[in-house]
Amino acid sequence: SEMTVVEQPEFPKVVSAPVETQAPVNVTHVVPRQPMATRAIIKVQFEGREFPVLIKPISKGIDVFDAVERVTGKPHAHLVGKFLNQQFDHYTPLKSFGFLDGDVVVVESPESPSEVTQL
Repeated sequence: SEMTVVEQPEFPKVVSAPVETQAPVNVTHVVPRQPMATRAIIKVQFEGREFPVLIKPISKGIDVFDAVERVTGKPHAHLVGKFLNQQFDHYTPLKSFGFLDGDVVVVESPESPSEVTQL
């Protein structure tokens, strides 16, 4: 019997095209924001970890720092939160920050006594 060669259709080659480098304007990152009216799930970054935290309009900085302690499993005496060039501590009401779902908050432990003894 005779073998027949079936012609394969020729597919176009994939070529990467240049992409416009202009980033879209994101109005949600403009300061100042409207005060929070509803809850938001923010992303907290602390010592190389990132985890979600539910923030309500009545929340204070202590609510973020309590979440850090639950995730790390140890108490932290000196914590500072930073969001859009604003800083907050344990007693700062968070409503005025206008958090939206997905916002990233960086929490640091600056110059705490526990860090000094580990050096």
